Parts: sequence; C-alpha cells; structure tokens
Amino acid sequence: MAEFNWEARNKTGELQKGSMIAADVAAVEAKLKQQQLEPVKVKKNFASLQIGSGVKTK
Repeated sequence: MAEFNWEARNKTGELQKGSMIAADVAAVEAKLKQQQLEPVKVKKNFASLQIGSGVKTK
C-alpha cells in the first residue's frame, strides 16, 4: 500500500484535493468515483516512502 495525492471535481465542478492510502492508482480512482467525485489527477506521494530501517551500521 502507498499514499496517493489526488485532485477531483465534485458534481458542481468544484476542485477538491486530498490524499489516500491505496494499493494503486486504479483503487484511488474507484474510491473517488464511489464518493461521486471525478478524478482529475492522482499521483503517488514519494515523500511518504521510507527507505531502510534507519539503523546505522557500525
């Protein structure tokens, strides 16, 4: 699972933004459509990825 940032339009055309944890882009788009939002942009948030365990070798 990864965190995705998204932008979507509601029924009145108003732009909304947010983030969501999901398996992939398709899952985010499906969830937004369930909430009656039309996805405009969905991209993976690479800043939330943690590489390594933070344990230093000595």
